Amino acid sequence: MKNYLKELANQGITSADLDKITEAMAGRAEKTGFSHPHSVYHTLAVDLTLGMLDTMQEAEQNLDKTHSLKQWLAIVMDVEL
Repeated sequence: MKNYLKELANQGITSADLDKITEAMAGRAEKTGFSHPHSVYHTLAVDLTLGMLDTMQEAEQNLDKTHSLKQWLAIVMDVEL
């Protein structure tokens, strides 16, 4: 398992969750009349999810309580996991 997958798994995020985010972004892109290969959206899904993890951890440190990573992803990406 790649390091990022282990880090995300610790927060309850699975490969299937990343696939769901990837599919959602690819579907929205296709509606524009142009889309990239799915690997581009998968990379973006991973990067955004890791960014949300950083946001979650920072908020938790500064505010003592915050949304879960899945909740943050639902808020930002409009994808229920």
